Amino acid sequence: MLAIVYTHRMAKVMISMPQDLLSRVDAAAAERSSSRSELIREALRRYLSEASSSDRREALLRLRRVLSGGTWIAEDLVRAERER
Repeated sequence: MLAIVYTHRMAKVMISMPQDLLSRVDAAAAERSSSRSELIREALRRYLSEASSSDRREALLRLRRVLSGGTWIAEDLVRAERER
């Protein structure tokens, strides 16, 4: 068995979830030879990463609307540059 050594102090939290969800979490952790805590940490990391990615996408879309002087598709930009 692989021992996990924590280099950063870990905070402990208590969460509530339905038993069927906890059973699924435990099954997924066992499938990956991981702990319940590690599985939940990784799921939260991914969720937060995706959330920040969608925030960046939304910011780019807002910027494009503000600067809506033309298309932002690379092929169209290259074509427009060639036609100058």
